[in-house]
Parts: sequence; structure tokens; C-alpha cells
Amino acid sequence: MVDVFLARIQKIKKKERDALVVSIKEAGNEVVIQSAFEITSKMRKKVTQALHRHLNGEIAPRYETTPDLIMGIELKTRGRKIAWNLRHYLDTMEENALRTLEQEAERKINGEEKVQADTEKKRADVKNAREAERQASHKGKIREPEETNEDRVS
Repeated sequence: MVDVFLARIQKIKKKERDALVVSIKEAGNEVVIQSAFEITSKMRKKVTQALHRHLNGEIAPRYETTPDLIMGIELKTRGRKIAWNLRHYLDTMEENALRTLEQEAERKINGEEKVQADTEKKRADVKNAREAERQASHKGKIREPEETNEDRVS
């Protein structure tokens, strides 16, 4: 978990990193590293070195254990937080799954609407063709009545 957390710190975009550094400086270079588990002294050293390397060489981290994080770790400073925990991970997975389902539903609805529109157009085309055919056949069959001798007036 610590390694995943450190990878997140390494991947912070410059703009976010700069804002975080400013917050850390405003907080007197103090940050709180909270974790759901006790971080060993070896891992604390690794985290502190990474913070110095990627954020600010003068950071003084304070380590706390907070079981509420559910298998997680986070860095907190004045108004800023970098976190990785199971809850966050599951929330992210849920958001991604919902977004994918919504996109798939939209694609399917749009596809079905297109199929329905195409089907309706084909039905209208067939109906129009039948009507045209019916009219053409009636034109061929409809004839003026022929005059007969009975119809003639002398």
C-alpha cells in the first residue's frame, strides 16, 4: 500500500504538486501521514525520502494510525490531501463501472433508436411502394365505359 501511495505522489501533475508544496509551506512544512496500519520505521523512512524528493525537502511528516481508512494511507496538510485507501479504490471502481454502464446503455439506446427509425422508414417505404403499385394497377384496370347501343339516344 505504501508503494501504491508513493507512486501516486510521483505521478502528481505539476500544477497539483505546486499547490501542494505551497500548502505544505503555509503549514510550516508539516504534513500528517495517516494510515490504517502501523507503518514500520523502514517504510516511514522511505515515505519521508519520497516526500523530500517529490514535494519539498523540508517536510516534517507526523505519522498516525487511523483504522477508519480501511487499508489505506493518506497525506494531509492545510486544505490538501493525497490518499489511497480501499474505500477510495472501491469508490473509483464503482464510478468507473457506473460510467461504463451509462455509456453502454446510451450506446444501446441510440443504436435501438436508430434500428427503430430504420425499421419505421423501411415500413413506410414498403407501404408507399405498395400504395404506388396499387395505384398503378388501378390505372391500368380503370377504363372509361364503352358506349353501347342502349346508351345512345337517337
